Amino acid sequence: MIRFMHSLSHRGLFAIAAATIACMIAVPAFAVEVTELANQISPERLQSRIEQMTALGTRMSGYPGNEQAADMVLDAFEALGMQTFVQEFDLPTPLEKSASLEVGGQSYQIHGLWPNHARTTAVPADGLTGPIIYVGEGKLSDFNGQDVKNAIVLMDFNSGQGWLNVPLLDAAAVVFIEPDHTSRGEAEVKWLRVPVDVPRFWLNKADAEALKALAGTGTEATVKADIDWEDKVNRNIIGILPGSDPQLSKEAIILEAYYDSISVVPTLAPGAENAVSLATLLELADIFSQEQYRPKRSIVFLACSGHFEALSGSREFVNLWGREPRKSRERRDRYDELGRELEQLNKALESTRDEITKMQERQRELAGSRAGLSPAQLERQEELASRIIVGQLELDADAAVLRVARLQNDIERKQNEMVIWEALDQFDKIHMFVGLDLSTHTPSLGAFQVGWYYAQAHLLRFYSPLGKQLTNYAGDIATDLGLVQGLEQAEDPADILAPFFVDGVNPVKGREWHTFFPGKIAFDHEMAIRGGRPAFTFTTVNDARQFVDTPLDTPERLQMDNLVSQNRMLVNMLHKFLADTTLSESALKRVEALKKMDELTDSRGTVLEFRRRESFVPNTPVPYSMVMVQAQYRKMMGVNTTVWEMANETSEFTLCGEMANQAAILEAFNFDPDSGAIIYAPDRGTDGDKKYPRNVFGRAGLQRPVIVFRCAATDLFDLTDERYFQTLEKVFVYDAEDYSEPISYGYSINEMQALLAAEFPSYVEPCAVIYSDPSLDMQVTMSMGLVGIRMICINATPQVPTGVGFPAATTTRVPMTPLQIANDMHLIDAYRIERLERHGIANARAVELHQTANQSLQLAKEAYEDQQYDEAVAAARHAWGYESRAYPDVQTTAEDVVKGVLFYLAILLPFAFFGERLFVHARTIIGQIIGTVLVFTVVFILLALVHPAFALTTSPPIILLAFIVMALALLVIAIVTQKFNQELKSMKQSKGGVHEADVGRLSVAGAAFGLGIANMRRRKTRTWLTAITLILLTFTVLSFTSVKSFLRSNQIRLSQAPAYQGLMLRDRSWLSLEAPTASIIANELGQKAVVSPRAWYTSSTLDKELMVDIAPAGQPGKTYTVNALLGVSPQETQVMNTAGLLKAGRWVEPGEKNVIILPESITTELGIAPATVGSAQVVLFGSSYTVIGIIDDAKMRDTVDLDGEAMTPVNYSQLRPEIIEELKRQASRRSQLGSSGASSLLQEYTHYGPEKLALIPYATALEMGGTLRSIAMRFDDADTVAETVTQMMKRFALSLYAGVGNSTYLFSSVGMTSASGLETIAIPILIAALIVLNTMLGAVYERTREIGIYSSLGLAPSHIGILFLAEASVFANLGAIVGYLIGQVLAKAIHVFDLNAGVELNYSSMSAVGVTVVVVIVVLLSTIYPSKRASEIASPGIARKWELPEPQGDLLTVRLPFTVTGRDAFGVAAFLEEFFSEYVGYAGGEFLAENVRLEPLGDETADGVAVRLRMWLAPYDLGVSQDFSLAMLPTEDEDIFAIEILLTRLAGDITSWKKTNSLFLSSIRKQFLIWRTVPQGEKLLYADNGEEAIKSARVIA
Repeated sequence: MIRFMHSLSHRGLFAIAAATIACMIAVPAFAVEVTELANQISPERLQSRIEQMTALGTRMSGYPGNEQAADMVLDAFEALGMQTFVQEFDLPTPLEKSASLEVGGQSYQIHGLWPNHARTTAVPADGLTGPIIYVGEGKLSDFNGQDVKNAIVLMDFNSGQGWLNVPLLDAAAVVFIEPDHTSRGEAEVKWLRVPVDVPRFWLNKADAEALKALAGTGTEATVKADIDWEDKVNRNIIGILPGSDPQLSKEAIILEAYYDSISVVPTLAPGAENAVSLATLLELADIFSQEQYRPKRSIVFLACSGHFEALSGSREFVNLWGREPRKSRERRDRYDELGRELEQLNKALESTRDEITKMQERQRELAGSRAGLSPAQLERQEELASRIIVGQLELDADAAVLRVARLQNDIERKQNEMVIWEALDQFDKIHMFVGLDLSTHTPSLGAFQVGWYYAQAHLLRFYSPLGKQLTNYAGDIATDLGLVQGLEQAEDPADILAPFFVDGVNPVKGREWHTFFPGKIAFDHEMAIRGGRPAFTFTTVNDARQFVDTPLDTPERLQMDNLVSQNRMLVNMLHKFLADTTLSESALKRVEALKKMDELTDSRGTVLEFRRRESFVPNTPVPYSMVMVQAQYRKMMGVNTTVWEMANETSEFTLCGEMANQAAILEAFNFDPDSGAIIYAPDRGTDGDKKYPRNVFGRAGLQRPVIVFRCAATDLFDLTDERYFQTLEKVFVYDAEDYSEPISYGYSINEMQALLAAEFPSYVEPCAVIYSDPSLDMQVTMSMGLVGIRMICINATPQVPTGVGFPAATTTRVPMTPLQIANDMHLIDAYRIERLERHGIANARAVELHQTANQSLQLAKEAYEDQQYDEAVAAARHAWGYESRAYPDVQTTAEDVVKGVLFYLAILLPFAFFGERLFVHARTIIGQIIGTVLVFTVVFILLALVHPAFALTTSPPIILLAFIVMALALLVIAIVTQKFNQELKSMKQSKGGVHEADVGRLSVAGAAFGLGIANMRRRKTRTWLTAITLILLTFTVLSFTSVKSFLRSNQIRLSQAPAYQGLMLRDRSWLSLEAPTASIIANELGQKAVVSPRAWYTSSTLDKELMVDIAPAGQPGKTYTVNALLGVSPQETQVMNTAGLLKAGRWVEPGEKNVIILPESITTELGIAPATVGSAQVVLFGSSYTVIGIIDDAKMRDTVDLDGEAMTPVNYSQLRPEIIEELKRQASRRSQLGSSGASSLLQEYTHYGPEKLALIPYATALEMGGTLRSIAMRFDDADTVAETVTQMMKRFALSLYAGVGNSTYLFSSVGMTSASGLETIAIPILIAALIVLNTMLGAVYERTREIGIYSSLGLAPSHIGILFLAEASVFANLGAIVGYLIGQVLAKAIHVFDLNAGVELNYSSMSAVGVTVVVVIVVLLSTIYPSKRASEIASPGIARKWELPEPQGDLLTVRLPFTVTGRDAFGVAAFLEEFFSEYVGYAGGEFLAENVRLEPLGDETADGVAVRLRMWLAPYDLGVSQDFSLAMLPTEDEDIFAIEILLTRLAGDITSWKKTNSLFLSSIRKQFLIWRTVPQGEKLLYADNGEEAIKSARVIA
């Protein structure tokens, strides 16, 4: 029920009411003594309120306890005379209606655990039935000898992620037994962000003993649970307490706390620790409502629900409140916006009612006309009549009625929100939103403006004065209360004050805010800052809140003295803050000047299904779907960071507040009401994500749909890659019918863990859920970034090794996933290897790995049958590791064969052309094309008959098709490019009359190939002999060489002696390892080695140091700060010499968690004597730890591991900034490239000394959020070490440090390839080279006259050299193709007739390309010298200058070294006349011309012709001018004309005249070369024009 004051609907009324109340209760201003105010804090009241709250049961959203807690707060506010208001909002909640475990007619109450993302622990209505078994901590060995399939598994709660072994071994459900003691870290790993279907329950320990007695006896039990997501009403309770000062009471703060609770078991969430903030809020309300303690400023008390569901309560309140106005005229903007929202709701309600009315009218009309309609027509008309269209969605009548009811409720809520807004608007200013987030295990209070939810640390400078002011308050209060003395004279007052108050705003001694919390923490005030309002939080520091999020968070575990201490400080700080008249001028000056941005924008959309048979677009609503957005971090001190919303009856949703995480995406799910199974999931297919992206960031203002499809979910487990020990994170789904991607598909993995790579997380969720169309048989592959496919799960069979797929409708999980993966990869590898071997192809490395995998696979199957699950899983992982290494080798070998043939098809094109020119030599273009195609076809058919690539491919014609497409693409590109260049030249010629030609090497090469082939045809015998030589060379190289792949263990001997006989696994850059790695290694080597993992709890920010306070119990003022915690295991005593390290006490023992080992330097500072070891207690993060040992600092400092480095954590902050950046880059790229391994950054690291750290149990370090950094493995003897490391290196892609005998090594596995047989072909290659050399050299000397002709035509020496290189290339191409073809034919014959005993054939692309390269290199090298000789014979080319003769006075005569024939003389003359004419009146070129003309040299044509003009030569400032004449003079031979140039100097000095003419004559030479490129038709036109011009000149003369 909504409770608010309807009568107070305007700001003025609120102001009058507030003033009246203030006057009634106003008291004279007087100072309140600090001690007196502190003494008002009642421990009894605090204890009573906490007990009242916990007595309500779970206060989680949607449960009765939540509603009762809200009523309790509301009653308390009203009892204190406050104006009260209630803000309602909806939150989806996993609501448990019933859960039981039935055994032998007796029913035991159980409680479902928190959902795995969207999947609750609901089971089908009939329940899950199976035998009861008990497995202790849930290690694989604990399952041995028991029938696990469909079992109901009892397991200790304190078992980490051991529960994931339950679905792995195909048990039905897991029931956790209540422990005596647990922790938040233990609870947080009992659920996943991946919605796998694993029913998990909590059983109280009283019932557990009876059930454990039945375990293993075959007794069957049935688990029943009815749990579903439901949208439930939550309430924020608001109470306004006016201030005592008539003026300052117009100003206020908001004081907020939350009242809901959290637990991994939602129905068991007593939340005692969660209740202390609310108890404090009510305590402060009690005190401040008393007249003598009434603050001067007003207080708006706010109690929020939904804190543990992504801070939903504060999110909703801030969304109502709106951003702080920047200007007075903007003050009511948010109110006006609320009014517009109300108007939209009213319109929607009216529209829906109208549509319902229209529907009713249509139905009435139909009722009167039913008689004349056929049954089919009636059915259709009834369907049309019942339609209700809302926007673009179609609703049925029931949905429309629900929509009306929902809109009416929304309107009422919006009206209420407007009333609340006006109540807040009565104040001239609300200075601050102050959150309370307290706990009880340390006495220290802190003030923080930043939390981890949005991590807006960049606002520090604006809040810095506030932090300093609060510290001043705290110092005065602590002094007045006698907590500290001499604070003003102290050198470091912050250290003295730290046990009571911490300034979390301003870093003190470099200690930043996040170092005060052992883990991520989220504060309600973050929503206010995000929403554009100033805010901060008072919170308890250095408290791990170890019982939060567990059912054990009960009042008796609280330390009330600490809470009372914080309350005594807090009541005085708030009183001072509210009375401080200088806030705006001092503490809040910068905050109020900050231009606040409202970044708390909404994400809106609809959840739609695409029914392709009914519509062309997705438009079918999926009502009441769960819409979720995951944040970067899973939990923040109990706060679930996933934002969720339930779509309404029309599938519309509004997620309040956009996420800061740019990688966040929207997800939507819907569930089977009977079983809770996911039946709708996000569609990642072509009509889903690819068309309608689900990104949240930047979605504000958009109404994009989330496309879902009807699906069946299939779970996969234990997806840790066995080579890199990293969780696979890229998923590919296929339809087994055609191995294609389905139209609709989806999957869920923990996609956020890749974003945390730079923070070195060890926590992972190695599982996935695949969503498929229920009618499909689905297949899955997975990879890790760029490394390629590492896992295939296709349900392969010996008959169908490519996999028959898993029936999606009936395969809810793939049990023993590693075994299934290993078997599938083994069968497909075996199939491919057999096919390769059938064609004489072998890959020794792949075969060796495959055979080793087969041995492990058989062991796994046998162990699984024998119910030795630890051995079965270990062997299956081995097999997977080997096969995942063999898989790319096998695939690459087959691909290499195909690549090889594609390469030869590419060089077959020129071969076909050369063959046609040599053997056919058609005269027409069509004949040439037909001949080329014919040669290509014949060779292709022959190649297809003998080459295995065509047998290995699924569709052999695809090879030819692919090649044709590639060839045509290149041809089209060439044609387009050529046509474009031709058009440019034509345009240039048409506009300027200037011809140009490319006389570079490429154009010459084209002609050279033609000339070379012509020469080869003229010298047939030499051509045949040379070709046969090269063919034999190709065949020899192919036959006597091979490229082989193999594995090699690369080992580097290190200088230090081994610390033990064994192995150590770590990243070369000390990046973290995933936590499952330790259990995988332990399970694998547990029988023959001692395995000891080590964890670090250090700063997640590389360039910052962590600071952890350790204090003796009962002495909070006496602390020692360390920078790291080292998590060690009990097994370490058997690996390293831990006894030698201890000065007193003992090492960690199995099962211990709250124990600590301290270095002597620390115990000395803390006053812990060796005699007290075993009884002395220290406080670490609010929890008590027993000191069980003291370490000798010097010995700890000298202790090194196999890598030669200390066991202690690395101090990254000491590294250079560029090294830190490189480490961050490596960490972020690990998911793309695999674990860094041998490619990691080699760097000498500085480790923390013992005085900077403490040792705690390994499991405790992980629960705190620590990370696995190394694993030590000790063996009994050196031989076992050597044998083990050899086997590991075959499947590991990581590096291992090994202590073997007296030496230490660094091992890494390297895939190698080698070429063999090269030494046997040296002599044949040399002989072939000499033959080619002799042939080409002879050709040079035979063609001396021909070379002279080319030179006289203007070819440069380099161009002439190309002629011979082109001819040699033809030989190389012929030899390569025919030699390779003969080799393939011979190889085919050897294989067909089984003659290949001891012969290993190699068809890899590397070998094929190598053969071709060898032949080409031999031929070209052998031709270099002959080509050089040919170029030396040639005369200088175009790039060289003509040598001018000495002038005779002012006359210079130049005779050109070539002649022209017949009509070409007139054509050349006309061509040059056109060229010179372009320079008439144009001074921007090499010369300026005038009076350009053609003149006959006689009366007859045979007398010749001349081109004459006057010109000025550039550069024109030299003043050189001359008359130019180029004459075609008749010679003794008929129709042969010599060319003579006469230059007559008119002006300019003779030196300049000679120099400028040297450049000018070069341009004339170029024009003669261009003339050679002019088409014959144009030459004839020029000749005609020349003759016509001469005739005209004679007539004029």
